[in-house]
Amino acid sequence: MKKVLFIAVAVAAMAACTKTQVVYDDADVEIGLSPVNYKSTKVQYGPITGNTYPTSEDFGVFAVHTTSDAGTAYANDADANFTTYLSGVKFVYKTDGIWHGNPSYYWPKTGSLYFAGYSPAEIDGTVSYSFDKTNPSMTITDFIQGDYHYVDGSANTPAVDNYANRMIDLMWFDVTRNSYDAQSETPAVTFNHALSRLRFVLQAGAGLNDLFTVTKVTLKNVRMQGTMSTASGQAPTWNLSDQNITDIELWNTDKVLPVDQSFQIADVLVIPQETSFIEIEYSQKPYAGATESIKTKYSKQLTGGADVDNLSYNWIYSRYYTYSIVFTADEIEIKPDVAPWVEVPETLE
Repeated sequence: MKKVLFIAVAVAAMAACTKTQVVYDDADVEIGLSPVNYKSTKVQYGPITGNTYPTSEDFGVFAVHTTSDAGTAYANDADANFTTYLSGVKFVYKTDGIWHGNPSYYWPKTGSLYFAGYSPAEIDGTVSYSFDKTNPSMTITDFIQGDYHYVDGSANTPAVDNYANRMIDLMWFDVTRNSYDAQSETPAVTFNHALSRLRFVLQAGAGLNDLFTVTKVTLKNVRMQGTMSTASGQAPTWNLSDQNITDIELWNTDKVLPVDQSFQIADVLVIPQETSFIEIEYSQKPYAGATESIKTKYSKQLTGGADVDNLSYNWIYSRYYTYSIVFTADEIEIKPDVAPWVEVPETLE
């Protein structure tokens, strides 16, 4: 029986995740950050969806002090001697949509501040920000993505204590366009997704119910470590490490593919890189209800692309890829014919 697996991919740009406001407390002039939209330890695992920022999440903040008044455009600031004021400090949820320093940090009495930041606050890597006047930039050195593993093959993220999905949604925002002080109106900043998000949708073709059973799904040779560099207003670049190259086991449980619905392997967050090969181990019955089956593997490099240099075999930052995998099969058909009789003349005497 000839079997065919079709993979289709849909790509969407992940929307900029969070708009955030710098606010202050009238009583003690404490610096705070407040997402415009938010939902309900630390770290939250898996992707942050929509334009919300979880109250359970923390983020890191950089700030420099300028002697210029609030509202000064960063690009036009005549103060060439910015002074570091906050350096990767953690901001945690406080109340009423406000994040604040832990411990608290306060606005300076004179001058104003420019901000930049990253999320989550606690990552496996080192973060720095350069408030260079002509090329402000962030560097996240030796970022290492966490493990992904669905121990029961479910499409829901299990509890993290069960060695499940420990992937994080790495994000950042560039230096604010203008400076702010304690009396400023609340400025909006946006966290951008630095990684690529993957989802796999598997289904049997029409009429093939109970024919295929998926036993294991693996992404081969994925680079889990790299250094990200950004320049304000530009796409981030990744320098990938030759360390921490691993196979990501996405599925490890027998799953019979029904035809009336699909099942998903979701929330896979990878560093932008050349796309990996997907390897699917499965068994196939000769007919529905059969007890016998054969085991086989399917392997194919995934496509990517859609924007940023239009690299069709690269995962691009902030893109959400959906791979639809349909298991099909050709019915066995035989066209019979009959060989002619071979005549053997015999004479009897």
